[in-house]
Amino acid sequence: MKRLATTAFGSAWNFLNWWIAELNSTFEDLRAHLSPRWRRSLTVYVSRSHLQFKESDLHRSATVLELTRTQWPRELPKSQQAAIAVGRRARLVFNAEFAFVRSVRMPSAALPHLASAMELQLPKLLPIDPALLRSDFEITAMDPNGAWVDIDLAAVRRSDIEPIENAVRQWGLQPGSVHLGNDSEPRPRFKFAATDAQVNRLAVTRNDLLLAAGAATLTVCAIAVFAVQAVRAHRALELALVQTSAQATLVLEQRQQLIARLETLSLISKAERMPTAAAILAEVTNRLNRDAWLTTFELKGRDLRLVGWSAEPAAIVKELTSSALITEVQLRSSMAGSTHSGKDRFEITAQVKAGT
Repeated sequence: MKRLATTAFGSAWNFLNWWIAELNSTFEDLRAHLSPRWRRSLTVYVSRSHLQFKESDLHRSATVLELTRTQWPRELPKSQQAAIAVGRRARLVFNAEFAFVRSVRMPSAALPHLASAMELQLPKLLPIDPALLRSDFEITAMDPNGAWVDIDLAAVRRSDIEPIENAVRQWGLQPGSVHLGNDSEPRPRFKFAATDAQVNRLAVTRNDLLLAAGAATLTVCAIAVFAVQAVRAHRALELALVQTSAQATLVLEQRQQLIARLETLSLISKAERMPTAAAILAEVTNRLNRDAWLTTFELKGRDLRLVGWSAEPAAIVKELTSSALITEVQLRSSMAGSTHSGKDRFEITAQVKAGT
């Protein structure tokens, strides 16, 4: 299972390399047709004897400038500056005679951490101190069974690369990536890391400034449009509020009137459902014993108070409790009267039932 996974990883790695190369080729071809000349980078081929400046174009490989290494000018003449278009990026391709290349075979298990593994092996694989070199590696072959992987390790002295970079920078170009190869090879090998931030610094030209100014203008216009639309929306909202405020006030007043009428109707309905004083008096009279009589009948809202005389006040309370019109009947007091009458004075309180 592990061997199959490693084989699949190797196939995917080869496909990915091929796909990246195809995408790069397509991009270069598209850029050659659409980009102006100042946007395309130059390729500088470096040998022991001379420097060759060529257009990085797939459809042509014309040399725009050639300098011998024994006669490097500090500043290029204007005719040569026009030929290379000062301000462009330059890709440096060194001849293989500058490099130390060594093949290494490593187990496939190191593929996920190949960069770290190669960095640890540099002191053993290179003839001089790695700090004095720029190095890179490429995978050249993989075991079909997933047991090993072949790697080419390349190293170039910094003392060979940096003078060329400084000279190219002095001539008004922006040195970029560094590779190994020559003008007869379709694709240079390896890619050595840059030493300073100037390699990755973009050249700012007049067209770049125009593009930046155009972008800033569009941003200001967008902000202005947004502000105008916000003001218009606010004014439209205020106008809508003014136009609808009168109608809203009228509707609110009508609502308050309806609520007041409903409250009045509710009170009237409640009052209508309340039993009348005559009905309550008739109900109480019907439930009194024949030997009992009332001296006081007091009705305040739902509060009922009865005062009278009876031989059995408790019996009256029992009778009134079963009434359909009153509730919460309580005997508040009962006092014996004169001995010859045989009746007690009572005081009873009750509540008139609501909704009856």
